[in-house]
Amino acid sequence: MYYYLEPMTEADIEPVQQVELACFKTPWSASTYRRELRNRDIHRYLVARTSHALPPSRPPESLQRWGRLISSLIVGFFLDEQQTVDATNRPDPIIGYGGLSLVIDEGHITMIAVEPLYRGAGIGELLLNG
Repeated sequence: MYYYLEPMTEADIEPVQQVELACFKTPWSASTYRRELRNRDIHRYLVARTSHALPPSRPPESLQRWGRLISSLIVGFFLDEQQTVDATNRPDPIIGYGGLSLVIDEGHITMIAVEPLYRGAGIGELLLNG
């Protein structure tokens, strides 16, 4: 089993809300997520996915702006960099997510959640490091 992170997109809102329902009593609305995702100057969100095959070993273009260190943490945390696989047609389920708000030179963690079945595998730590 492999775990990897990607930036959250609006297409991820529904599966993120399913994880949230499993973790919290009061979930955020879809409109709250859309508002946060559209304000990239202040908010950053990631989703954690699980895969039986190796995820891509190179960061997608959307991650390249995050810098080499963060990109290597996100994509290479559980991977052997020598192996690759085309993940474009593979539906890897979202099993967790996390986000933060940037305030001047500090980050405020707004949310970290991991599906109960996947807890204890280091996914929350992966999200925090991402």
